[in-house]
Amino acid sequence: MDRQAITAAFDALDAGVDAVLELDCEALSTQERLVLLERVERVRRRLPAAEHPLINQLARQASTEELGGKLAHAIAEWTLISRAEAPRRIAEAADLGPRRALTGQPLAPVLAASAAAQRAGRLGGRPSGSFGLAGSAPSRISTSSSCTTRMFAGPMDAGLAASRRPCMLPCGETFAAAATF
Repeated sequence: MDRQAITAAFDALDAGVDAVLELDCEALSTQERLVLLERVERVRRRLPAAEHPLINQLARQASTEELGGKLAHAIAEWTLISRAEAPRRIAEAADLGPRRALTGQPLAPVLAASAAAQRAGRLGGRPSGSFGLAGSAPSRISTSSSCTTRMFAGPMDAGLAASRRPCMLPCGETFAAAATF
């Protein structure tokens, strides 16, 4: 994709948000407002998936000289987020973003099922959304667990997280213990 197409897509995103912000929703019913709130939440959940490739590309390609220091510091400075939030986003991008092999070939995300759910807007982000469980359980499953356990914990976890509010999810340790087939 060329630079102009990328810029145009981000310009369209900005314009779409601007148009939504100008709406007067007074004429809507309660049901219609709830439906729109659900749509806003779906968009909110999808947006981190747009930053994952950018973060992963910076991690892979940018030098500390270009960044003016470490990646987390550069992200915090450029986006005006906290220095605690920046490493969290880097870790999430490493798990949910597209990757590249040493040869340059595209690879699926580490947590492919969770990444797909996030891209579809069915999985929220950490810390307030549903992704907290999906990111924690697979990492707590020991490397000595069976290959089947490690392969299916992520997709099962993503399915649970996509269908429940965060307060309804079991803690990561409980899920990981239950996932040992």
